Amino acid sequence: GEGLNDSVGKEEDGNKTEYFDSDDYGSILGSEDDDNTNICRRRSKFPTYNPNLASPHFCIGMLFKDGKQFKSTILKSFPDEHKCCVSFRNKMVNVKVIAEHFEATIGDHLKMKPREIKRRVASKMHVNANMIKCRKAKKMIKDKLAGNFLQEFAMLWDYANELRLKNPGSTIKIAVNRVTPHSPTNFKRFYVCFEALKRGPFKCKLLAVVGRDGNNQMYLVAWAIVERECIDYWE
Repeated sequence: GEGLNDSVGKEEDGNKTEYFDSDDYGSILGSEDDDNTNICRRRSKFPTYNPNLASPHFCIGMLFKDGKQFKSTILKSFPDEHKCCVSFRNKMVNVKVIAEHFEATIGDHLKMKPREIKRRVASKMHVNANMIKCRKAKKMIKDKLAGNFLQEFAMLWDYANELRLKNPGSTIKIAVNRVTPHSPTNFKRFYVCFEALKRGPFKCKLLAVVGRDGNNQMYLVAWAIVERECIDYWE
């Protein structure tokens, strides 16, 4: 017979020892019968290499069919030093990706030149983006911010009406410009002063627009948004 039935007798100190061929992996256990003639095989706890897998996963203790399979599977050599050139091209880094990645930076520096954007893309993303992509990314960010500004300024009238409703007697003024009588309005100024704060017991001029409470805390009495700071606007 072959396999488990093949045994070879060996004399050691007058005792005959029985052993089996070690080419077959796995543990061999003898039964606890009185005759000790039945032998069973226990399944190994280590995984077996599967040559049919496209990307096999190797681990410590993996079992191979034989030495030939092992030698054909292991990595022959690993070139630690590469002589190939580094590529700075990536089609996935498009205008939208650049705009999303640098939205905060460009939004805080709207005068940033496309050449500077290109340099930052190369430094942060390791991609050589052309000038056209950088210009389009900047324009996309500016259009997005402008859209937000238009929506926010369009809500000023609702904000002013809500202040008048909740604080009767308060002074709320919005100044706008019109190029022609039929053209859309452009925001110019905005002024707010609450009724509860502008009328006090002292009949004098208001020299400060900030008050101080009993806890030595500062609070706003009035605020305004104007083109620039000058005497006329303060009046």
